[in-house]
Amino acid sequence: MSAEIRIDQLDSKVKQEFIDFAKLVHPKEKGLKERIEWFAFGNPLRSSDKSLPGLAISTSDNEVIGQFLMSPFEFQVRQKKFTGHFGYDFFVKEEYRSRGAGALLFVQGVRMYKPFIGVGLTHVVEKISKAAGIQTIGILKKFIWVRNPVSFGGQLLKQKWMKKPEEEKKVPMDEDFSDVVDAAGLKFQHRSSMPEGLDLICPDEVLEPVRSTDFLRWRFLESPWQYHVYLNRDQGAPLFLVVRKAMYQGMKLLLVVDYRFPPGQWKFLDTILIAAKAIAADARLDGVVMSATYAKVEEALIRERFMAAGKPSSVIAYLPNDEFSPPVTSIFLTMADADLDFSFGEDP
Repeated sequence: MSAEIRIDQLDSKVKQEFIDFAKLVHPKEKGLKERIEWFAFGNPLRSSDKSLPGLAISTSDNEVIGQFLMSPFEFQVRQKKFTGHFGYDFFVKEEYRSRGAGALLFVQGVRMYKPFIGVGLTHVVEKISKAAGIQTIGILKKFIWVRNPVSFGGQLLKQKWMKKPEEEKKVPMDEDFSDVVDAAGLKFQHRSSMPEGLDLICPDEVLEPVRSTDFLRWRFLESPWQYHVYLNRDQGAPLFLVVRKAMYQGMKLLLVVDYRFPPGQWKFLDTILIAAKAIAADARLDGVVMSATYAKVEEALIRERFMAAGKPSSVIAYLPNDEFSPPVTSIFLTMADADLDFSFGEDP
């Protein structure tokens, strides 16, 4: 296999070829080119040279048969800041998967772009990860709260027996968002601007992505996707919530994409969840969906009557021992990290 193929860094000079291959990975996504222009090429941490974080694997006659993209991000653990990479859009053409191309591409990508984090991998890739000495650092779970549980059960049956997958996208999504919502006596204002960076909220031993001013502006204000930002400043440090409309199991839901609160003040996560419910109710959505990789987040979701939904996904990490000793064993992620929220459909 190694004599037949080569692995190269992606080059932004061949942008159109890159976008064309992305259509194989996301054949039904609307606005794919715009999302790639923003997410892959607009990341403020991307280096200024011609290379694009990630690798492409090609045959000897220059046919691209796979890619493994990387999204640079800043994170902190044990009071030290690092720049790492989230892996996404790992894809190899089907006819080459049994010939070792995927394993070669995956292992080389992880080793080249360390520290590395990956989420939502297939069973085969998870097996490759274990063989390559890559650790499982957490489990990503999805949770859902519905305004009418009886309606939710009926909607699932309708989805299973009556709807075709493509019909799910035809549900109208034209609800408005309130300018102010009240949650446990605190008012959250709907804002069009971002705060100037946000503090970390987890203990030192937890790997947590940084929320810098540049990240917040790029991730939410420059995106072709429409996000809604809510803030409460009564606590000094802001209670911060970012949401958008999404489709899940045939229902119109509010997706909690990102959130922050004063460091260590986990009681305010309950308040943020109450605010998300109020936003969903005012917008006449069916409920709220959110992810969790950290135990305290899961505990708050259960307190607020969210139910586990869907299949959990492993969060894997390659964190070299010379920089991360003893091993890091927990991670805090939201849907804003890597491309996690793009798996939820959204109508314009």
